[in-house]
Amino acid sequence: MTCWLTRLLDLLGVGHYRPSAYALASDPVMMALFVSGWAATALACIAVGVALMARRWAEITMSAGAARFYGALFILLGLDFLMSATTVFIAVYRLKVLVLGITAAVMVTTAIVTIGRIYGAQRGGE
Repeated sequence: MTCWLTRLLDLLGVGHYRPSAYALASDPVMMALFVSGWAATALACIAVGVALMARRWAEITMSAGAARFYGALFILLGLDFLMSATTVFIAVYRLKVLVLGITAAVMVTTAIVTIGRIYGAQRGGE
């Protein structure tokens, strides 16, 4: 392995933790179900996110900025699931928690803005 890759993996904590496969080694069917479920969800979320970000805005009933925000959210959710699948084989838990933290921040912001828009629209329309 190259020197920079070794340093990067060490920074991500690979030497400090064991991959989830150690815990799941006694049940390969369960491991396959976890990995395939996470991988399928990751691909679906990323596909929805890319579609939202690339779609023509005139055909969507939300603003271009909102569509991009939801697209970014789906991409981050997909990356989070992908990181979950990755930690079965490579113990990059520090990267996983970083992706999870960013995803959580975008998710909470999306929820606040969405709920605010829904209830704000109801107040303004009455």
